[in-house]
Amino acid sequence: MNQIKRKLSFNQSSKEQTKKLRNKFDRKITSIENLSNEFFYEIFDYLDGCEIYQTFSNLNHRFQQLLNSSSLRFKINFHHSTSIEIFMNNYKQIILLNKDQIFSIHLSLSTHNNQIISSLNIDSSFNRLESRVLQSGPGPGPGGTGTGIGTKILRFTGTGTGPGPKFCFLPGPGRD
Repeated sequence: MNQIKRKLSFNQSSKEQTKKLRNKFDRKITSIENLSNEFFYEIFDYLDGCEIYQTFSNLNHRFQQLLNSSSLRFKINFHHSTSIEIFMNNYKQIILLNKDQIFSIHLSLSTHNNQIISSLNIDSSFNRLESRVLQSGPGPGPGGTGTGIGTKILRFTGTGTGPGPKFCFLPGPGRD
């Protein structure tokens, strides 16, 4: 009889210990908001600006403040596989509203994306913009991959200070 009581008390304490551990584990999962802003800025350095904005913008108030912080700078990348609808949506909702946070724009488009190129208006209101790369080519080849033939790259780099922007024309692969 004494052994039965011991088993019950052991089982009860085991259940209580499991509950305590589960509560600790749950607290750790929800404590992502306790991480510093600098930690998130480091993570965001590896992500595309449009993806950051779409993922974190409506998550909660803290992330909304993070996205609107002047310390956050976006890198924007568009590839030739980006549809015109997605580009226009991102352009209106993200790029135009966050001009002062964008420091890099890289467009890799086929020559078939003239609507995207013509709608992109990059002016002096992009006051943190340091790098623009416009890469255009013949469009997707067989299997959806670019051929690299006829690819042209126009690169703008500048810091907003000094003598002015620098432009470079870079020929595509296989050209001198």
